[in-house]
Amino acid sequence: MAKHDFLAMAMACVAACALAPALSSSAQAATADAKAAPKAAPKAAPKAATPYKPVRLSDGHPDLQGGWSNSTLTPAARPAQYGNRLIMTEAEVAVIEGRNNALIAAGNEPTPVNATVAEVSAKADCSGNRGTNCNYNAAFTDPGTTVMRVGGQGRTSLLTTPDGRYPAPKNAAAGRAGRGAAAVAAAADGEGEG
Repeated sequence: MAKHDFLAMAMACVAACALAPALSSSAQAATADAKAAPKAAPKAAPKAATPYKPVRLSDGHPDLQGGWSNSTLTPAARPAQYGNRLIMTEAEVAVIEGRNNALIAAGNEPTPVNATVAEVSAKADCSGNRGTNCNYNAAFTDPGTTVMRVGGQGRTSLLTTPDGRYPAPKNAAAGRAGRGAAAVAAAADGEGEG
C-alpha cells in the first residue's frame, strides 16, 4: 500500500470517529421527536395518472425501439372457424393454450437412446409447415405460449380488419404480382404503376 493511500484511509477513520457521537445523538433526538409527535393524518389519495403518451422520435412517429416479441399462439389472419368474431371464448383460449402446454410437456420428455427416427417422428409435432420427420422443436420457431389478449380478452387474429383477414390487393399491386424482382425494383425506383 502506498504511503498516501494509508494517510487517506487514516484521515477517513479519524473523521468517522469524530462525527459518530454527533450523528448518534442527532439520530436519538430524531427518534425521540418521532415518538413524541402526534400521529399524522392519513395521506390523501394519489392523483389519477395522466393518460399515456408514447415517446416520439424527432420525426413525430412513435418510438418502437427496444426489446419486444410478437410470439403468440394467435394467428395473423383469422381462421374461418371464428367467422367475423373478434374475441375468443375463454374455453377456446383454454383449448389452444392447453394444447400448446401439452406439446411443450411432450417436447420436454427425454428421447429414448435406442429410438429410431420413425419412432421419434411419430411423436413429433410437425405442425406449422415444418414438414414430415421435422424433429425441429419449437425453440427454433418460437410460436409463443399464450393467445394474444387485449383488455383481458383472447383475440381471434392479429389483424384488426373487420373480418380479421388480409385486405385484397389494390389493382396496381395485383397487376405486379408474379413479375418478380423486376417489378419490385421498378416500384422502388418509382417507375412502377400505382
